[in-house]
Amino acid sequence: MKDRLVIDIKKDLQWLVGSQPIISCPADIEVFIPNKHLEDLHHCPTSEMTYPAPPAYRLGRQFEDCISVLFQHSKQAKLLQRNLVITGEKRTLGELDCLYESAKQRCIHLELAIKFYLYTGAEHDVRKSAESGLESFIGPGGKDRLDKKWKRLIEHQLPLSKTPAALQAIHNAGFSTPEQRQLLLTGILFYPYDNWQSFIPNNQLINPQHLRGWWLFQHQIETLKTETDRCFIILPRWHWMGGIAHYDTLSPLNFTQMKQQVCEDNKPTMLACVRWNNTLQRWQETSRGFVVRDNWPTPL
Repeated sequence: MKDRLVIDIKKDLQWLVGSQPIISCPADIEVFIPNKHLEDLHHCPTSEMTYPAPPAYRLGRQFEDCISVLFQHSKQAKLLQRNLVITGEKRTLGELDCLYESAKQRCIHLELAIKFYLYTGAEHDVRKSAESGLESFIGPGGKDRLDKKWKRLIEHQLPLSKTPAALQAIHNAGFSTPEQRQLLLTGILFYPYDNWQSFIPNNQLINPQHLRGWWLFQHQIETLKTETDRCFIILPRWHWMGGIAHYDTLSPLNFTQMKQQVCEDNKPTMLACVRWNNTLQRWQETSRGFVVRDNWPTPL
């Protein structure tokens, strides 16, 4: 395996400006809307970034770099600081993901998160009494949960910029007191394959316009064989945002090839389903999905 990855962040930026927040924020927290800050991508040059290969690779770092590129080409805002560490007397209290200056020259605290969760359904709920209704959305690795992430964002990360320690760090860095807190929690929510397009979660926190996909257990993988004109691309983690846009030329797998690779790896696998468009003379992505091991969500 290569010891480093070279990734064109512009491909991820194209995905980002067309994405939607996963959760509708409370009234006191404003949602950061990427396409309000960067409406025209045509004039943005290729932005290649280098990352360490797995296991050192981190998707969150790539996402933060994507936001930095957005600010570089924005006419509406200017990035002031990334990852400002906040320390107390003897310990680190956390860090602020972004401080940026708005068009009105106001300092804004922005927290970032990109997540990919699978909806388990009531029969797989990890708790019988739900506090938020978000605990049924679980990460493909079986450990991460949307309710835990949301609680961390709301109760710790966003309020952090109001603490005396954070204000001192912000002022020491030469910036004014943040006048606003914003959140960008984006990604894709995946639903059981049978009704993934029509299922509506019974939760007012979930943004109705969020991006969605499907998921299957390995023993259900034959379900994907039904449409003969559909082919597959196995997406590595560093292509989970931009998807097939990262490939200059595509060599899709047929069902048999895809099944062999997925079952041999026995790891959560993101797939892009593609079809050939005769009019455009190119492959087009029709959906995204996950295939997970049969004992998921039991953590590895």
